[in-house]
Amino acid sequence: MAFGMLTWSVDGLERVPLFGLAAMRKYSWQVNLSVAPLGRGFIVPPRYIISEMLGAGLSAGVFLRLAVQHEGKWFAADASGFEGKDAYYLMPGIIAVAFDSVYQLGRIVALYGVPLCADAYRSQRRRLRHMKVGSSTGATAALLEGTHRRSTATTSPLAEEAGDAPRGGGPREEDEDDDFDEFDPAGLRHRRPVASAPSTTKALSAIKDEPSTWWWPYGWAVSSVLALFVFRALFNTRYDMAGIALVSSPLWSVGITMAVGTTGSNVASSTGKVMIMLFAAWYGDPGHCVQTLALGALAIAVIDQALDLVRDFKTAHLLDASPRAMFLAQTIGAVVSIFTSSALYYYYVKSVSLPSANLPAVIAESYRALAFAFAGGISKLPKHALEISCACGAAAVTFNIIHDYVVPARCRKYCPSGVAFGVGLFLLPGQILVEVLGLSMRTLWQTVDPVSAAQKDELLGAALLSGDGLAGVLQSALEVGGVKPPYSCSWKGWY
Repeated sequence: MAFGMLTWSVDGLERVPLFGLAAMRKYSWQVNLSVAPLGRGFIVPPRYIISEMLGAGLSAGVFLRLAVQHEGKWFAADASGFEGKDAYYLMPGIIAVAFDSVYQLGRIVALYGVPLCADAYRSQRRRLRHMKVGSSTGATAALLEGTHRRSTATTSPLAEEAGDAPRGGGPREEDEDDDFDEFDPAGLRHRRPVASAPSTTKALSAIKDEPSTWWWPYGWAVSSVLALFVFRALFNTRYDMAGIALVSSPLWSVGITMAVGTTGSNVASSTGKVMIMLFAAWYGDPGHCVQTLALGALAIAVIDQALDLVRDFKTAHLLDASPRAMFLAQTIGAVVSIFTSSALYYYYVKSVSLPSANLPAVIAESYRALAFAFAGGISKLPKHALEISCACGAAAVTFNIIHDYVVPARCRKYCPSGVAFGVGLFLLPGQILVEVLGLSMRTLWQTVDPVSAAQKDELLGAALLSGDGLAGVLQSALEVGGVKPPYSCSWKGWY
């Protein structure tokens, strides 16, 4: 917290040029002095930080250099944002995360959804067959026999991959480490205790306490229909565009949740910018700016809600909450937030004049400019930006395929992560170099004192993140109050 206030009190200190001011302005080669990335370096596994650095180096060292060399040819010299050179690192990062979302969703369906559907189909056919040819007693005996057979053999890839069910019906072999078991369905390696008899009973009781599966499709359908009519009444949006936003946002959520879980970086707002670009081009008229921004906000809201719900699993695990209790708590929280957030927003806009000298609303103006700029179509993107973005998306999927299906399990920790690669493309080296510093400090700590590092490294990282968050709250309060940093640092002598 103290370091965060120090960087705020000296304006310009938070961005240190790496290779001079020219390299920082043209290629974003800088170091962001913040303890939050340093804390992530103590928490995030090395594979993801290295993947981020790979993406950041590619953006700053190749894509931005190409953009600067072709300034005036590929895009206008005075263009900014997605119309200028920024598109050569923003778009590749977002598209890489999007491609990763499609891959991860497809893999989840292939590994878990298809076997479950196939098992349900076989069970239904077996039930119908016995109802036709056998007596009720014979049919019941056959069904019980089939149920017993399925309970003694692995039918779900999730059970096989997690190691919780026997392979081929035999007893599960003990690992070399009797206390832990490996679980790695999507490149997220963690270690957890092997289920003992009490924990197995507890897991079975938790499964029985799960809410009905039908809550999810019905709830999604009802909330989507409600959103369609509310946005139509408030902003006069088109039903088809709002439907596209509601259908595509859960797909985006898969990759963004993976990105936050593996790297700690949230790119939901940037995904909303892509949706704004698409809807602005779809409308093709700057006069529909309000509708375009509303649809982009709808997409961001859906993604953020999905991300927050996934984060709740950590809290539920710490509190030992059942699935039904977690579901009810999330439902109550979502309903209450409708009224509280609306009331707070109403009070905010009535009490604060926007834009103002203290609150210039730069982000709001940038979103509005984006909606106006891309009303002429996706052709507003700089030349070759879309091709570079698709190539980065293909590279992210290739990394995932190599990790999941090509290399042996012992070598997977050396394979780049597709989603972390996309986040690195987006973030550039400023934050990631600090993460690399944190990773280096953690590695040194593990070498010198492995026992202490294993017990306290994540705790230290969490403390650094918390302190930086508190400093950010205090800085925001000072800025709202009109307090300016007392000192400044321009780095003019840094060539």
